[in-house]
Amino acid sequence: MSTNTRMLGPFAKVAAAALALISTAEPSRAAIMITEVIPGVSTSATAGDTVEIFNSGPGAVDLTGWILTDLDDGVIEGNILNEGTFAPGSLAMPPLGEGEFAVVVFVDSDTAAGPSFLATNYGLRIVAPLLNQSFLGDEFEQLLLADNSGTPVDFLAWGSSGGTLTGSNLTDALEDLSSMTGVTGDYGFTPGGAVWAGNDNIADLTDYLASSIDVVGFTGVSGNGNGVIRRLSTAGVFQQTSPRSAADFEVVRRSDATLGNASDAVPTGAGLQPFRITDQLATWVGELNSSTHPDRRISRNEDMVSPDFKTQDGTARTAWEGILAGMLAGDWEATAADAAAINYQVVEFLNTETSDTFYVLRENSIPGDLSFQGQGVYIFDPSPTARERLVLESPHTIFDSGTLEQMGLAIPVLRPRVAFCAGAHRNNSTVTTTCDGTFAGGAPYRISDVAHHPDNFFHTTHRNLNDTFAEMIAIQFHGFCCPGSGSYTTLFDDVVATTGDNAAPGPTDFVTAVADAIEAENYLADDGSPGGDLTTVAVYPVDTNELGATNNLQGRLSNGVPFGNECNTSSPSFTGRFLHLEQDPDVREEPEHIINALEAALSAQESASVGRWNEIAGEE
Repeated sequence: MSTNTRMLGPFAKVAAAALALISTAEPSRAAIMITEVIPGVSTSATAGDTVEIFNSGPGAVDLTGWILTDLDDGVIEGNILNEGTFAPGSLAMPPLGEGEFAVVVFVDSDTAAGPSFLATNYGLRIVAPLLNQSFLGDEFEQLLLADNSGTPVDFLAWGSSGGTLTGSNLTDALEDLSSMTGVTGDYGFTPGGAVWAGNDNIADLTDYLASSIDVVGFTGVSGNGNGVIRRLSTAGVFQQTSPRSAADFEVVRRSDATLGNASDAVPTGAGLQPFRITDQLATWVGELNSSTHPDRRISRNEDMVSPDFKTQDGTARTAWEGILAGMLAGDWEATAADAAAINYQVVEFLNTETSDTFYVLRENSIPGDLSFQGQGVYIFDPSPTARERLVLESPHTIFDSGTLEQMGLAIPVLRPRVAFCAGAHRNNSTVTTTCDGTFAGGAPYRISDVAHHPDNFFHTTHRNLNDTFAEMIAIQFHGFCCPGSGSYTTLFDDVVATTGDNAAPGPTDFVTAVADAIEAENYLADDGSPGGDLTTVAVYPVDTNELGATNNLQGRLSNGVPFGNECNTSSPSFTGRFLHLEQDPDVREEPEHIINALEAALSAQESASVGRWNEIAGEE
């Protein structure tokens, strides 16, 4: 659901949707409406076709016994459990409050544990298993919401070019709801195996229309399976007395879905709210660089003369620092407005694995849009259990494959205050940086390599957090290939741990503690060799003179180089507050043991009450 009416822009070719909706809202009865639909998704244990409904009030609504159905007549005549009910089986859940949403995600019952719900800050997240894979089609399809008396409450229909809601389509689609009665099974939220207790008097299309379902034919929708059907606003629904029309909806791409997002037109007293995503955080982060991920925000392209990555001038970086300050202060509402001014948005993210809430800064645009800047995604943990001065970074999310996924897995375990990743391939631009150091083959680094060029939000964020948090420690995930081959014929360890400084760390320094913890995992990676590959670690420059990361700009700042000089100035001292982990492919494919070792090393240093580690742990 959108917070305001927006132009469809480049998505107009799939947005020529004409949709139909009815509402039975009465002054004395809360109006429940369908506000967003993501159809044509192949279901899995964690994601599938999704429907958002909204309670405009007045009052809360008990959804026990309600049903969502696509009116597939064959399925209805067979077994209603194949149909898109909210949640077949027993499910006790609280009512949907006034001004709240229910986000219903349909999943494959072969992989899902069963129906479930989660009370969130926007209302309810409901997981509904299906028996027949995908529920909602992206060609000709319809969706009916009926209450526990069998009375139609809301109806939506859509289709591709040439699919019109006339004649036999209507007759087939609007099958007799009374055929549901007598089917043994649970059709909604009703606890215990209750049978349908709906209205047996709806017998034909005339009765459907008499029950306030208004259907308007449409043509011209092309490829709406690539998009989201979304109500423009819930504003005005309190005066709703006639059927809604196609003008009340838009079709947008899936990256613009706003499930559970409150409208600024809804009088909830909360004002403009951030967009919301409910998903598994680790999985979502790990797929940000996938070309098929609907929320992708990382360009995979290399060697672009007109790059996706755009450098940021001093004015933009100053504005970014103000946005960071707002995020760190938890002022999400004001920060959302500031972020929008530079084409960023604040996203409230509910992690379904832990029920924790995170806040995300991400670009409004996706790779390929002219407005995309390739400046990365930034995740903030507002919880008091977060390690206040711990930061995780992934600067080479494409080139160092697996490091983005590793960061995603590490966030719920290590609980950094902030975690962030670059927004483009390190070689996205063909323009070279003037910072010192060379890339493979002696070539200079590109300006799109955020670990080696300062004019971007990634480096600005590291500098800002380094200045804000006394004794901040940053952990960067990197990858190399391969021990004993190529450029590393004298390096035979799977991991190189370095502080980004040429000084040798001592036995009690953090980098040494991490190396010891990794080797203590005694982990055999499944690399295809007999018995596997035991992960071993080299500490720079004690065990190896390779991969010291001494020209990494973030490492230089953490090691005391004054801001503005880090492009061409080596570290003057060793601080131990920057950890650069180079990992071979086998380690990056199975990173959990690295994450476990980092947690062990962090916990050990914190519990030892050693100076700065008390501060890092937020125990000042």
